[in-house]
Amino acid sequence: RRASAEFDPRAGADDARKARDDQYYARSRAWAASGAAPSASAKLGGARHYLALGLSADAATPEIKRSFRDLAKKHHPDRHVAKPTAAAAGAVFRRINAAYEALRDRTTRRRYDADVLAGRAD
Repeated sequence: RRASAEFDPRAGADDARKARDDQYYARSRAWAASGAAPSASAKLGGARHYLALGLSADAATPEIKRSFRDLAKKHHPDRHVAKPTAAAAGAVFRRINAAYEALRDRTTRRRYDADVLAGRAD
């Protein structure tokens, strides 16, 4: 058996997530500097809403609702009161709430899909 300090299956996940976030924010800064008007996806709170809910882009509405409810129960700030994880849970809850707001409605989901998944925004 390996000691837990030697083997961590999540070791590279945080580095990969940070690299994706760095690329996203670099593109966002370049886009903002270009003077372009904000797209619908920017107004919806950015990109990666499907990933925030742990879903693929072809997820059905009931799947989106179920995923949101499961994650909301897990990360709701009221469940983390007076815990060291309270701030992080609040941030995650806000992110999944923004994702659900963008994906639960047919009109905003179509706009999000058109802008983000077609490559016009990240």
